[in-house]
Amino acid sequence: MSATTAVEALPGGSSGGVDDDLDVGLARPAVAVLCAAALVAVLAAGRWIQLGEAALSTLVARATGVHDAHRVGTAVVFELDGRAVGYGITLGCTVAFLLLPFVLGTAVVLTVQRTTALRALAALAAAVAVVAACNQLRLLVILSGIRLLGLERGYSATHVLVGTALSTVGVVTAALLFLHIITQPTRRRLQRRSERAQEAPRPPAAAPVAALGAAPVTAPAVVVLPAASAIPTQRSARTQTPEDRRG
Repeated sequence: MSATTAVEALPGGSSGGVDDDLDVGLARPAVAVLCAAALVAVLAAGRWIQLGEAALSTLVARATGVHDAHRVGTAVVFELDGRAVGYGITLGCTVAFLLLPFVLGTAVVLTVQRTTALRALAALAAAVAVVAACNQLRLLVILSGIRLLGLERGYSATHVLVGTALSTVGVVTAALLFLHIITQPTRRRLQRRSERAQEAPRPPAAAPVAALGAAPVTAPAVVVLPAASAIPTQRSARTQTPEDRRG
């Protein structure tokens, strides 16, 4: 949404739970085809997306207390200080281009078969919900800024500063949620593998040699020798003669 899309209109005038490994039949190619069709629809049916965003923004404005808000083409018009003012919604203000990376990412994930079709579709739906909610919040902030600060000041301040920040937060949040849903089965499989590895029985200890058919090994015999002084020598063993005593 550019600054020139803020409009001032005259009264009465108009202005522009599933198993991780489950894949159901043709679900994967069907979702891939839908993703390709969504890319084409963003480029070919841009005005319909603008009209839808304007209608939804009008409903949000009425729900928050702006009861005189109504849609005029692709603009949301309401009364301010006795005159009808509002903001127009261009294709760049819609969720169309913000969702293109998620649609493309879903198609790539399905092509390489990194997850199931149901989980990929759930991740895409979550991303669409987050981005759409943040975009409607951004439009509501712009509307509130115009009502509080006037058309020029309110639009410029809320669109440039707050609006850009909300769009960035919405895209980042949607991307984190998308990746979380897509990679969740991978984390579960890794966790299950780790648990199975911990619960696997350990290999038996090495069997003794005797159990393998080898000859038993006997302990060596221990021989205790007497002290050296207790061993009789040849000289002390024979009877001493008088010559030995004299010598």
